Amino acid sequence: MQVPLIAPETIEVIDPREDVRATVAIGEEGDTPRVFDLAVRSRRVDHKAKRIEMQLATDEALLQDYAPLTDDDTPRDHEASLRDLIDYVLGVVIPGAALEAGSTDADLTAAWPLTNLLSNTAFAASTDGWATGSNTSAVARVTDVGGFSGGNALRVTSGAAGTMYIDHTDSFSVSPGRLYTFSIYMRSNASGRTGGVMVRFRDNDGNAVQDNASTAVALSTSGWTRVYKTVTIPSNVVAINLHPYMVAGASGQYMYVDAAMLNEGVLDDYFDGDTTDTSLYTYAFEGTDNASPSSRTPVVERLPELFTWPAGTSAWDFLQPLTAVAGLRLYCDETRAWRLIDPAEFTSQGRVTLSPLNSTEGIDEISRENADIYCTGVVVKYSWTDPTGTAKTATDTAGTAGRVFIVELNRPYPGPGVAAAILARRQGQGRTQDVTALAVWGAQPGQEASISLPGTVEQIGRVASVEWELPAGLMRVGTTGLVDVPPEAWLALDPGESWLDSPIGESWTDEVI
Repeated sequence: MQVPLIAPETIEVIDPREDVRATVAIGEEGDTPRVFDLAVRSRRVDHKAKRIEMQLATDEALLQDYAPLTDDDTPRDHEASLRDLIDYVLGVVIPGAALEAGSTDADLTAAWPLTNLLSNTAFAASTDGWATGSNTSAVARVTDVGGFSGGNALRVTSGAAGTMYIDHTDSFSVSPGRLYTFSIYMRSNASGRTGGVMVRFRDNDGNAVQDNASTAVALSTSGWTRVYKTVTIPSNVVAINLHPYMVAGASGQYMYVDAAMLNEGVLDDYFDGDTTDTSLYTYAFEGTDNASPSSRTPVVERLPELFTWPAGTSAWDFLQPLTAVAGLRLYCDETRAWRLIDPAEFTSQGRVTLSPLNSTEGIDEISRENADIYCTGVVVKYSWTDPTGTAKTATDTAGTAGRVFIVELNRPYPGPGVAAAILARRQGQGRTQDVTALAVWGAQPGQEASISLPGTVEQIGRVASVEWELPAGLMRVGTTGLVDVPPEAWLALDPGESWLDSPIGESWTDEVI
């Protein structure tokens, strides 16, 4: 925007670094003006021309400006409600800002594949894979105390006072630099007992390199306590052994264990192949039931790192994949009101009619070459590095084979949906019309657009963009989702008219509107 330089003493007041705002009112004389409350992004003073040039923007620019200095994991607390997550980010960037009231929302709860590397974790049929260790005299599968998962548990008997161990008889191959977590549920028949787990590192020759024990915690005689140890594998370690332990007060005391789990990464909810499927996951044994590792498969994969707001990433860039995967759009209007909408259903009130009577220029483009206008399918390719340093890739697709639009993104996979959203924005049969017309100050994206250009059939679609030339009193209107409307089509009805207005006894198919 350009304004005359009338009062030179105000130049220093217009400083974009100080979050200065500008109020712009536009409209016809005598009418209620449309008021824009905008942030001043830049200003340039031309003393020779005696004018000030300013770049103005809605508050969306504030989200594009702001980035944290450290990773922020708080958004994960709001994964079940996209609205709550957006409100959190808005509050960080613009204190007091929040979405306008509305029901449009999405549950983006993270879900990702995981394997429980242990076999016979719930002792459903045997004690296979578990044996007596130091200071233990016997192991047995029992039902007298039930189990944390199912009705069985493994009972381990102490040989004397002191630390008693049970050994898992398998060694597990591991990868240097990766995180692994061993967890198990424990209880005792003796009060005052404490227990935990120990993970033993072994080198390529099978030698014990290091023992890593969790801190002993108090065990209950009436309920289950989960104990665990997360370890990072050193470069000289190729395998680990697993050993639950309890500090016994005498011989003949019992340690009960159940629901054992070894997984790559940090502590996660226990599961095995018998775990009941949920809306987020399905579960299965990878081989023989209760005698093989178990897999957890997400119904819709959505990685937890997607909810970490990385240092140096703008608020806008952080939120964009989350809104896109939900098929929704976040925007801020000229009144500083933030809205979360479904583009497929959202329409702004009003209609923009463009014809030779009120237009000065018009461009009608039909193209198979421009993927922004026409494509039959979309492929979105994701690449990122997970928290363990492993390079990952994933692909999201929508549409059909043919003219395929490819997008490559360096960010964690947010789950399916982005490709479908991109394809939806390119609907319109490969046709766009951009028209310059006399300004309609109430025009805005989302409104219905009716366009009649010379030599073309009338088009009905939506306004995609509006750009005003204030001194000239003109506007440039971009459109999307155009549909051909022959004269007899019901879409050609003026707003407020209905097929029911046809004279009784006449056919709609014979009527030309």
